[in-house]
Amino acid sequence: MRFSIIVPVYNTEKYLQACVASILEQTFPEFELLLIDDASPDRCPEICDSFARSDARVRVIHKAHEGLVAARRTGVENSSGEYICYVDSDDRIEPQLLETVERAISKYNPDMVLFRAEQLLEDGHASLDGFLPAGYYDKARLRAEVYPHMLYNAYRIRRGALCVSPFCWDKVFRRELLCKHLCQDAQITIAEDMVFVYECLYYANDAYACSEILYEYNRCNANSMTTLHTDVDFANSRRVLDYLRTNLGGLDGDLDTQLDFFQAQNVLHNVLLLSTSHSFSKACRTLKRVMQEMHLLDGARISREDFPLLRCAYLALLKGGCYTLCVLIAKIYARIKPIKIFFSQLRAN
Repeated sequence: MRFSIIVPVYNTEKYLQACVASILEQTFPEFELLLIDDASPDRCPEICDSFARSDARVRVIHKAHEGLVAARRTGVENSSGEYICYVDSDDRIEPQLLETVERAISKYNPDMVLFRAEQLLEDGHASLDGFLPAGYYDKARLRAEVYPHMLYNAYRIRRGALCVSPFCWDKVFRRELLCKHLCQDAQITIAEDMVFVYECLYYANDAYACSEILYEYNRCNANSMTTLHTDVDFANSRRVLDYLRTNLGGLDGDLDTQLDFFQAQNVLHNVLLLSTSHSFSKACRTLKRVMQEMHLLDGARISREDFPLLRCAYLALLKGGCYTLCVLIAKIYARIKPIKIFFSQLRAN
């Protein structure tokens, strides 16, 4: 079997049929589809079983609810394909996805194949950042052109550097590679694909990047997005960072610098979400507690080379314990449009 397509399924009844239909319409026939029902509370289990009855390529695995990490791992453990492709159950893929990937595999036999994706928004489609220029990347080219910028460009700070998105659904992995580096920490609930995507790419012997847009990422499903920031998000961010440092830290100087950047950038993102999701007093109390208990910026080397001046100053305020001022700045940043534009212009310089 050439491909195993793995779809973790949970609470996506509205979108699941279109997702599976897009997979079964593939122009390349040699694949199996594994629907991993993570004890979905809606009609998803029945929809999955219906597809399995009508198409022999579909297998359904019903399991206890353990989250996305466990569901993706269950899919890999039960797969038989040489290559693994992940699809989220509220997204869609183009009919020629597997055929396009197969052409690259037949010619280059790479460990990974990357392709482009677009977002489905309420008002239309928009392309996604985070893709490599099309072509074949042997190990030497990966070292020279990709590894020095993998994590930087996930957050689009350095202009002109190559991009690698943090998502797993715009990539196809050789099963042997994925089994060695798939995320094993089921307590990571956000960005779990990020931790194994970069690890797989770092240990891949080679990769091929396609120029075609082959995946539609659904941004219209409000159930799949976090609408309220909680303390769990800070803990999750810490677990993601620790996982990345454990598996990629110390391997390469450029990667260590990128991990420092990721750590600081992630804290900034979380502080903004916290400040805009809660009252001023609660946000101040929570920020003080999590910064002191979780040591969120400890060990991160912050320099002007990687951050604009005002961002460096803000991180210095966080490190210095000026939590009330930090929350105030974040609230102003989020609510007053002229200041947001001003900050955006500063980031671009």
